[in-house]
This record gives sequence, C-alpha cells and structure tokens, in this order.
Amino acid sequence: MNQVLNIKYRGKRRDNGEWVEGYLFDDGMVNVEHYFIGILVIEPYKGTADDDWDITGTYFYEVDPETICQSTGKYDKNHKEIYTNDIVKTKYGRLCIIKWFSASGYCGFDFYPIECDNPYPDKYDLWYYQNLEVIGSVFDNPGLLKM
Repeated sequence: MNQVLNIKYRGKRRDNGEWVEGYLFDDGMVNVEHYFIGILVIEPYKGTADDDWDITGTYFYEVDPETICQSTGKYDKNHKEIYTNDIVKTKYGRLCIIKWFSASGYCGFDFYPIECDNPYPDKYDLWYYQNLEVIGSVFDNPGLLKM
C-alpha cells in the first residue's frame, strides 16, 4: 500500500488563483522564487536498508509565495482544516487570525484578535477547536480584517 506524506500546506496557484493543498517545495534555484505544492507518494519499500526510497510527485502547481499557509493539523467545529492566515470566529463571536508565533522559548500556532494589536489575547478557550469556525482567509476575505 502507498503512503501519502501528511505535511500540509496550501497556496494560491499562479496560473488561475485557485487554492491547492499538499506538500511544499521550491525548485532549488538561487535568487528565484518558484514554489510548488502537490502530493508526494512514497512507493512500497522493496529494498535493503541502504537503498533509496521511491517517491512520486503528482498534481504539483506553482503557487504565489505570498499566499503559502501551513496547516495547524486541527479542524474547526465544522471539520474544516485550520491553516495559518485563516480568519476564525470564536464561540463568543470574536474574529481572530491564525499565525505562527515564536518568542521566549515558546512557539506554535496562536490567535491574533482582529480588533486589537495584542499578540497575547485572552484565550476564551480558543484552542478547543470545536469552539472555532473558519470563516475565511486573509487572502480571500480582506474585508473581514477591517471589522
């Protein structure tokens, strides 16, 4: 049986602006920003310990690097996957943006309320995902950032 790598990113395709999800890689060129997202499949291993693995890439599309978002690995109350740059609504109606946070020995995904600049919001049980609802992204719904 083939295994699909579960390293999830998403980005907007350069050719048509649609979202694509999967594994992220660049083309390895220096001073050129070409990023691609697609699916990597590890083929069944049939060799010895020092053999190479067979990996197949499918459905890869070039994406706009400004739109690349990483999956948090969590799902909202409607079973929708939560990514960085998603706008979520808490059960109390507060709108927040999901971002990567790193400072003072702590790193992870965090919530930034839209209506204030406080990077350490009162959590309101925010990381209980069943209390959250993804209502858009900063790329598709910029109007929500002005609420």
